[in-house]
Amino acid sequence: MSLTPHSPIFQLIFILICLSILPMLKQFKQLLLRQRKRRFYWVIGGISMFAGIVFCLLMLLPKSTPTAGWQPAKQVVRDKELLEKVLKENTVNLDYSLAIENVLAFKQGKLYLFDFNHPALCGQAGCLYAAYTEAGERVLSLLLNPELPEGIELLSVPDRERNKLPCLLVNQLTTENQILQSLYCYENGAKLVQVNQSIID
Repeated sequence: MSLTPHSPIFQLIFILICLSILPMLKQFKQLLLRQRKRRFYWVIGGISMFAGIVFCLLMLLPKSTPTAGWQPAKQVVRDKELLEKVLKENTVNLDYSLAIENVLAFKQGKLYLFDFNHPALCGQAGCLYAAYTEAGERVLSLLLNPELPEGIELLSVPDRERNKLPCLLVNQLTTENQILQSLYCYENGAKLVQVNQSIID
């Protein structure tokens, strides 16, 4: 398992580090109690402790991993048979050699996301994106409009999973120019299904 800021192991280590700081804070408090007349130290100590607590809490809040780091699929998917299967199932009207040079991919945990990145696979409804498991099961296929306001990710992976697969956040622009965010999570024996939808600011 890779050690990333969003992994359970990293968060456990971070919690232990935060807990190890507590005795130091207690000692610092005792020192401050002996220096009551020095208000400056009280102020600095209070600010430092508050900042440390806030930092620990922020690190433990749920985060999402943006998929801005799309890479050529042939660099992300090491299993050549899986990549060939994905291309055959989604690029029927596109030459294989052309498809393999254009398709982009992103991997999170046991989930592969594919951006087929070609005008031949786009239409009025949007462009084709798909999600596959490592076993080659297609669990999501969507036509999405990649045109979004700056700073808004089309696809991102929140720090949440269901049935051992990460969930997926999808952002789309509504006709009222609002951001519609949909959460997809994996159901056993099914696919990534929409479990929540909301308008975000």
